[in-house]
Amino acid sequence: MERNNRVFISFLGTNAYLACNYALEGQAETKVGNVKYIQEALLRIIAQQQNAPDRIYIFLTEEARQRNWLQATEGEGLQASLAKLEAEGLLQGASIETPDIPAGLNTADVWEIFRKVFEKIEEGDEVYLDITHAFRSIPMLGMSILNYAKALKKIQLKAIYYGAFEALGSRQEVEKTPMEDRNAAILNLVQLSDIQDWAVATNTFIEYGNASPLTIIAAGQLRPFLQPHYPESTEKTAARSLQKLTKHLKKLTEDIQTNRGKELVHGDVFKWLQEKLAEDHSGLIPLLDPVIGRLRTKLESFDTQENALNGIAAAKWCIDHGLTQQGMTLLQETVITFLCVQAGLDYTNQKNRDIVAAALWIISKKSLDNVTVWNNTARQHQDLTRLVISKIPPQLPACFDSLTEFRNDINHAGFSKHGTAGDLKKALKQSYDKIAAIIHAYNPADYNAQPQQPAKTEAIFPNLTHHPTAQGQAEQPADENTLPPQPAKTEAIFLNLTNHPSAQWQAEQREAAAAYGRLLDLPFPAVGAGASEADIQQLADELAAKIFELHRQAAVTVHLMGEMTLCFALLQRLLKAGIPCLASTSQREVVEEGDGQKTVRFRFERFRRYAPSGEE
Repeated sequence: MERNNRVFISFLGTNAYLACNYALEGQAETKVGNVKYIQEALLRIIAQQQNAPDRIYIFLTEEARQRNWLQATEGEGLQASLAKLEAEGLLQGASIETPDIPAGLNTADVWEIFRKVFEKIEEGDEVYLDITHAFRSIPMLGMSILNYAKALKKIQLKAIYYGAFEALGSRQEVEKTPMEDRNAAILNLVQLSDIQDWAVATNTFIEYGNASPLTIIAAGQLRPFLQPHYPESTEKTAARSLQKLTKHLKKLTEDIQTNRGKELVHGDVFKWLQEKLAEDHSGLIPLLDPVIGRLRTKLESFDTQENALNGIAAAKWCIDHGLTQQGMTLLQETVITFLCVQAGLDYTNQKNRDIVAAALWIISKKSLDNVTVWNNTARQHQDLTRLVISKIPPQLPACFDSLTEFRNDINHAGFSKHGTAGDLKKALKQSYDKIAAIIHAYNPADYNAQPQQPAKTEAIFPNLTHHPTAQGQAEQPADENTLPPQPAKTEAIFLNLTNHPSAQWQAEQREAAAAYGRLLDLPFPAVGAGASEADIQQLADELAAKIFELHRQAAVTVHLMGEMTLCFALLQRLLKAGIPCLASTSQREVVEEGDGQKTVRFRFERFRRYAPSGEE
């Protein structure tokens, strides 16, 4: 496998440096004796560790070039020192460049340094940074550059070196110290970059609910403890626990990001997280401790047992972390899950979920008594649909319905509507507040009444559609010369064959209809403008056949209003069969609003019979 290029980056200062002995902190075997320039010591140490760089950049101000690169005040400059390393074969053919940089005394200089250093770094480089000799702003700038390069060029920061020469004392004290005692440690401050990585990853988790960066960083820091050769100890046990914790945390955030509703409701991931949070991690990764504390707080809303309300908590998580699309989906699907549970249905069964969605629509559209407008699923499972309807709080369907428009807008990439991102976020928050309040206040005891028995419309009219001539074979026309058998008179039915469902009638009209029998709706079929006379006759035959069948079971009175040619054709058949037909009349009322506007209202007056010719 081909390795990435190794790059050594350093800044040379302008001071008159004194020779000393350098060694990596805690690694006396790396000692390099009697060297003036930290760069020489570092390159020798790196070469000893078989990490010789491919490219060396020594960034120089003009003053540093004259004072310490070309010719030092006392002895040779750094250029000569590096030439010795080349002659010894320690640099292994590495290229050496000395780019010019300004002194960094103003903002323009800082940006120029940033540009020049950044352009020398290539994609995937392994970087060794020395920040020992430079103007005091350079170390901070170097860190910023490399963190930027980690994000944009995917570099690996292997080390940040600082030679702690000042620990030896003042210049005067060092000059009096024998060479064998001038031992300065080289600190590897790469953890400063790790802190920055932790800061970014932690912010990503806290602000956006994404744990992937945290998992990656934690895995890198835990790896040494999890090696087979690492002895069994409290550290290794804590490392295993933390590894599992971060994996479960990643799973949780991915479950929410991808709307894994069943997993969230089931609660296993919360159980696993709670177990790992309760274990002793012994401060193994101190930078992770505050995240763990924050996570404990965030998980308080979730149940470790199977609970539909986990979906509500997940929707709140989405709101808190800007996951608008996921939040809308989770909120609506949680409503369905919750109602499945209240009705005793398996919430993982798609048919049951479809029934609940249909029940919400039926209530929202005020179609409880108009089975003919229910969808196929609801009509095929009327008892279950009625059961679900009996469990639904009256305010919930409107809240659920309002989310559908916004959810569709997102799923259609905004092409179906022109709402802004802000509109969608606001809609989610408002819907969440209403739905969460309704569900948290839900008392099952308030919804234990037996559901209203369904009307038998679909059984009575099994093949009737809104467009009866559009599909299937037409039924045989009714025989107009043969009256249907007389009903048993055990029941009277008032059949509403219009485009106005009885659920929308005024109370006075419903009371008047009740005098004729049990109210039953049958939607008036759509009649296209291009329908022929033959089409009208066929529609009339089909409707008449249905009504005759009903008339065999009960005494039927038909409330008939709709497209006039079809009404006329059907009336001929029904009146000939002795089935009474009625029209409704209303009084037109005009109300002056006082601002020049008028409101027209229609108040039901009475039902009027269609009388056969010659009948009073």
